[in-house]
Formats: sequence, structure tokens, C-alpha cells
Amino acid sequence: MDLSFKMCRAWEEIFHLDVELKITSPALAHQIAIHQNTRGRFNAQHLKRLHDISQLPGFSGTLVPGLSMHTGLGESASAPDAWIPTNMPTSHILLHKLLSHVASDTQEDLEEEEEEKEVAEEALRSLQDILLITDDFSWLGLLDSAEEE
Repeated sequence: MDLSFKMCRAWEEIFHLDVELKITSPALAHQIAIHQNTRGRFNAQHLKRLHDISQLPGFSGTLVPGLSMHTGLGESASAPDAWIPTNMPTSHILLHKLLSHVASDTQEDLEEEEEEKEVAEEALRSLQDILLITDDFSWLGLLDSAEEE
């Protein structure tokens, strides 16, 4: 009974751990995302396995890709249906013009905002550099261990 309960709640636990991991260790979350993307691709091994299955006696299916049955609005294979209004209400535009005149920024405010953006961009670039270096070291570690075997 305990195993059954654990199996039912496994996906929920994975989701919560994934969220917690992103909060506590962004670098590790980045590495896991790379691993998931690499392992999650449909590659030649999958195609060979499907071909082998199709050669089994009694196989009556086809390997040709089909069309999804889930094409309704909001489903996985649905087409986007954007609707653009033909006319905009003018009251919204007038209100926006009035508010824009009330709260105008001074030159100092604009310079402060620009400086904050530059600091944030520099921090982001530094974090990206760290993640790239970490990724390079992890690949080098994988290549070294593969050569030893």
C-alpha cells in the first residue's frame, strides 16, 4: 500500500523538487535542464527501436506520423486563434494621455534607471559566464571519465 501511494505521488514530488532546486541552486538547475534536453531528444536509437518493433510478428501498426486528435482550443495540437479588435475605445487612450502628463520622469530618475539596468545586465553577464564555465568543466569531466573506461 505504501509503494502504491509513493508511486501515485511521485510526479507531484518531482515537480516540487524541481521548483525548490531552481530556487536554491540555479547552476545545478541549469545543468539538469541541459541533461534533460539531451536525454529527452528523439534520436536514431529511438528510430531503430521502433523499426525493430515494427518487424516483430503480429505488428499491424504503422510508423508514419499521424495527426493529433487534440486540436481543440487550448489543447496540445491546437492552432492559435488570435483576435484583434477592429476599433479601440477612445476613453482608454484619453486616460493614458492624462496619466502620462501627471507622472513624468526627471532627468535624474532616467539616469538612475539606466544605471540600475546596466548593473543588472552586468550581473546577468557574470552569471552567464559562470554557468558556461561550469558547463564546460562538466563536459570535460564526462569526457575524461569516458576515455578512462
